[in-house]
Amino acid sequence: MDSDYSGMYAGLGIGAIIFFIVLYFGTLALTIWIGYLIMRTAVKNGILKADEERAKRRLPQQPGM
Repeated sequence: MDSDYSGMYAGLGIGAIIFFIVLYFGTLALTIWIGYLIMRTAVKNGILKADEERAKRRLPQQPGM
């Protein structure tokens, strides 16, 4: 068996490591971004619902006040 890895496949290990690091950080970034979008939508809907509830509870203004 020839165990000399200084030929064409010498950089394969480094390339695979770099590929998987990029894949890992890309997946992590995508997960954080999707989580951010979900939380932003939930907060926005919560604020709109709170504004509607506050508008329903508001007492009518009496004249002269």
